[in-house]
Amino acid sequence: MTNPASSHDADRVVTVEPFDDAGATLVVDGDLDLATASQLATALHDQIGHGHRHLVVDLSHATFFDSCAMVALLRGLAPLRDEPAAAVALINGHPVVRRALEVSGIGEMFSSFETRDQAITAISDDPELLCASWRQVGRGATPGS
Repeated sequence: MTNPASSHDADRVVTVEPFDDAGATLVVDGDLDLATASQLATALHDQIGHGHRHLVVDLSHATFFDSCAMVALLRGLAPLRDEPAAAVALINGHPVVRRALEVSGIGEMFSSFETRDQAITAISDDPELLCASWRQVGRGATPGS
């Protein structure tokens, strides 16, 4: 007999690791697509609900990031658009993920870093220096504009 909890956990591709009282890292490990994009949306919703305003999305172990994942990312961040203290950074991932973010223009909306430490330091030290084009989504702006 299969334990439903363990099979559900096996499908988990998004986990969360808080790094301070205001911040958390959302770690993507595997494919983020139609079947799993809701995990990113849920994790963003939960972290924002817990008061986290500094978010790092770690794509270093992501192997796929489709349009459903991009929508989940942008919609998930919508509650933070008007919060001056909010800051978001990405950690670069697999070349396939980088290419998807580049072609879509989504990658240009965020500051990206090679390591988690670099991203956390940037958010913690001076979040106003980070790219914040993601705040314009839903206000008539399109990616890359």
